[in-house]
Amino acid sequence: MADDEDDIEEETEVAVEREVDVQETISPTIEKALAPPKYEVRPGLGEKFQAANVKEIILTIMHEQLTGRQYRSDQAVKWVKVIANAIRQRVQELDMKR
Repeated sequence: MADDEDDIEEETEVAVEREVDVQETISPTIEKALAPPKYEVRPGLGEKFQAANVKEIILTIMHEQLTGRQYRSDQAVKWVKVIANAIRQRVQELDMKR
């Protein structure tokens, strides 16, 4: 019976030694800081497209430019360019990120 107990103790010691050996050979993983991505998936907070402001600009400029005018096909192309340039300039003044 004593021999059986000695065998069990030896097996336990061998098992513990194996665990220690395995733990020593496995090195802990070191996490490296990742570089920030070179692209943006979403705009940051406060950088979202300001649709309400742009809509207000469009309506204001169209009202200013077209009030009191009657449609003339020969002048329509010129008016479109003037309106588009005015809208572009005012939207750029909002200084939104592209």
